[in-house]
Amino acid sequence: MARKGIPYEQVAAAIETLQAKNRKITVRAIHAVTGGSMSTVLKHYRRWQSERLGHRDDVPDISPQLTQALREELQNYARRALLSMEARLKRYVQRLKEAESCRDRALEKITLLESTRHQSREYSKTETDALRKQLHKALQGKDNLLSKLHESQERRILAEQRLAETEARVTSLLQTLEETRERLRQSESDAGRLEIEVEKANERTLCAEMELRKSTFREKPVPQKPPASPGNPSPSQPATDEQQGAFEF
Repeated sequence: MARKGIPYEQVAAAIETLQAKNRKITVRAIHAVTGGSMSTVLKHYRRWQSERLGHRDDVPDISPQLTQALREELQNYARRALLSMEARLKRYVQRLKEAESCRDRALEKITLLESTRHQSREYSKTETDALRKQLHKALQGKDNLLSKLHESQERRILAEQRLAETEARVTSLLQTLEETRERLRQSESDAGRLEIEVEKANERTLCAEMELRKSTFREKPVPQKPPASPGNPSPSQPATDEQQGAFEF
C-alpha cells in the first residue's frame, strides 16, 4: 500500500518545532513528527533548505544521518520491490506447475482412450476431442504464464537498473557537494592570506612614511642666530612663527 503524501507546510512546521526545542534537524527527526514517506520528507526538507540559502552565506551540510537515511530508504524500496516480484514469480511458477500437471493428466487420458478406441470409436473420438480442447486450453494458459513470467523478469531488471542509477546520482551529488565545500574552504583560506598580505603592505607603507619624515627632518639645516639688531630679535626674544615652523614636521 502506497504511503500517504504530506504537504510542504507540514514539514516546515515540524522543522520550526524542532528548532524551538533546540533539537538537531534531520530527516529522521522530521519524519518522526510528520510521518508519511521518507522520500517526500527529504524533498520538502531540501526545499526548506534552498529557500533559506538566500539569507545565509554558509553552505549547508548534509549530515551523515541524512545520507544514511536516504540509503536505507532506497534499500528498503528495492527490498520491497524484490520481495513483491519474487512472490509473483512463485505464483506464476505454481500456476505453471498446475498447468503442466493438468496437461500430463490430459495426456494420460488421451493415451488411455486411444488404447481402447477400438471398443468405442465414436465415444472415444468425442472424449478425445474434448480432452484435446482441454489440453489446448492448458497449453495456452502455460504460454500466458510464461509470457507474464518473462515480463515480470524484465520489470525486475528495469527496477534494479533504476535503483543503480539512483544510487549513482546520489553518489555524484554527494561528491559535487564535497567539492563545492572544498572550493569554499580554499577561497576562505586564500582570502585570509590576502588580508594578511594587505596588512603587511600597510605596515610597510606606514614604516616607509615614517622613515621619509625622519629623513626630511635630518636634511633640514638648523637656522643660525643672527646678531641682535633692530631687524633681528635678540636671543631673549621669542622666535617668529616662520622660524618655529622650520622645526616642525
